[in-house]
Amino acid sequence: MTSLNTAVKSIVVKKRTDTTTAKADETKNTPQGVKNTKPNHKRNGKKKSHQKGNGHQNKRKAKHQADNTQYTDEMLQAMTREELNKLALDQNDDIARISNQLTQAKALQKSAGVKVDNKWLGQATCAKRIKTNLVSRIYTIINKQKKILNEQKGATFERTFMVMAKELLSESQYEQIMNSTHVEVALKAA
Repeated sequence: MTSLNTAVKSIVVKKRTDTTTAKADETKNTPQGVKNTKPNHKRNGKKKSHQKGNGHQNKRKAKHQADNTQYTDEMLQAMTREELNKLALDQNDDIARISNQLTQAKALQKSAGVKVDNKWLGQATCAKRIKTNLVSRIYTIINKQKKILNEQKGATFERTFMVMAKELLSESQYEQIMNSTHVEVALKAA
């Protein structure tokens, strides 16, 4: 079985070296199938100034920065209900993930005696609290939007009802209903 693995590895290595493109060979002046031993990203053993860190860390950092958007009340109020619901779901997923990590870290600390990094613990707890507050603000805004929408629907119905009542009822019936309504409203206000 080991000879088969060795044969497969040698074929894979041979294929990798044979797939060198002609364009790359021309620009690097290396014969086809021979690896260029000079790394492209280094000069005299130093990295170029634009190649600080590795790409994976930069992607993680960019994602982390995108997740830490500061949502103002104006930004949240400008969003549609669907956008707010999606944002709330995303934040709830993050909260659950952070809670899971905190639970695992605390369990590991108790069971194995592994010390949890206090800085990480503080950052995770703070992130969870911030995201929880954001979700609370989102639900408050959604409820305000629902209330306004319901009031608008009610006002539209009441206005339409009044117009239809005036058209369908006689003048005396309409006046009688209006007077009774004014009296009832005055009694409730007192």
